Amino acid sequence: MNNYFSHDSNARNSDKLIPLRMKLGAEGYGIYFMLLERLRDEKDYMSIKDYNMLAFDLRVDASKVKSVIEDFRLFVFTEDGKYFYSEGFKKRMDIKDIESIKRSEAGKKGAAKRWGGNCTSNSDGDSGDKHGNAIAMPSKNIASKVKESKEKKSKIQNQSSIFSTMISDYTANEDLIESLNDFIAMRYEIKKPLTQRALEIMLKKLTELSGGNDNTKIKILENSVMNSWQGIFALKNEHSNAVPIKSRQMTVAEKLDEAERIAKERGINIW
Repeated sequence: MNNYFSHDSNARNSDKLIPLRMKLGAEGYGIYFMLLERLRDEKDYMSIKDYNMLAFDLRVDASKVKSVIEDFRLFVFTEDGKYFYSEGFKKRMDIKDIESIKRSEAGKKGAAKRWGGNCTSNSDGDSGDKHGNAIAMPSKNIASKVKESKEKKSKIQNQSSIFSTMISDYTANEDLIESLNDFIAMRYEIKKPLTQRALEIMLKKLTELSGGNDNTKIKILENSVMNSWQGIFALKNEHSNAVPIKSRQMTVAEKLDEAERIAKERGINIW
């Protein structure tokens, strides 16, 4: 299991985790170990200090993530303050990596010793080892799949960070941020994830449909999440500061809204 890391059965009673549990309860304890799980998959077992991105990934409040990382001496930061890590966790993982390398080298030596005598030259003069190839080929396939999985995970994490930045630039309203994250998560769940461009268009459309009112934005997003809609739509009978559509020419956002409604009725996906 490449993603394994040790977890003491009495970790909850450690001097550092008891204060965490007293303040944030089981939720704080869970956030701590989810952060360790993330660190396990990060390069050098360090994570970028982006509390909004981490909160989006863990589906918890950013202030609680910040508290777990900063308030209980569980993590330390790099000198530039951009990354954080757990000293104890990093030491354990470094030891595990060294042991893993030693076992791998021992396995290679053992395989060479077992099959070394069976090497023969083929008609082209190359040294052939059917048994060695039988071992090497699956290893290459496994390595390729592991690399592909890491690249995919890295791409998702990078996109989450970009989304977090876009949302932070769009609003500082924590309730609205939570609703936006819920909408993005819903799109993942229905296997229709947003692209960066789609999120940019959606945010502009959300402003148009709500007349800039944060409460209306939240209601629009909640409506789409509850109904698992790919898009966002104006609320029925919702009064806003916007000029009634009938008394003016439709805006670009309203035209997009109408086109999306028609496409939805016809079962066509335009996002």
